[in-house]
Amino acid sequence: MLCHQLAAAHVAAMNMFTMLPGMEGTDRNRPPLPPAEVARLGNAGARLMEAYANGCLALQKLQTGGTQRVLVQHQQVAVTQNGPAVVMQTRRSQRRRGGGRRGDEAKNAR
Repeated sequence: MLCHQLAAAHVAAMNMFTMLPGMEGTDRNRPPLPPAEVARLGNAGARLMEAYANGCLALQKLQTGGTQRVLVQHQQVAVTQNGPAVVMQTRRSQRRRGGGRRGDEAKNAR
């Protein structure tokens, strides 16, 4: 349902923006709009695009569960005087920082 609302908000904002003078797709035979109407349409389209952006953020949080995952890789690099830098060893950090559920940690500790 959220995706349908986002699509409707996007279409409505684009329709408002096409009514503004100087935009592609405007009817050239239409009389020019008064400045107050141009400002009203621009502001309404901007508010709809803000709602669209906030909806996209909400959709992303729903899909990811609101969590972020960061992978840390440590590298050792050896540099000689006349030679190129060589990566000696790559290892991934096994320790989790933050974001972990305490219930899972307590179960694993038993």
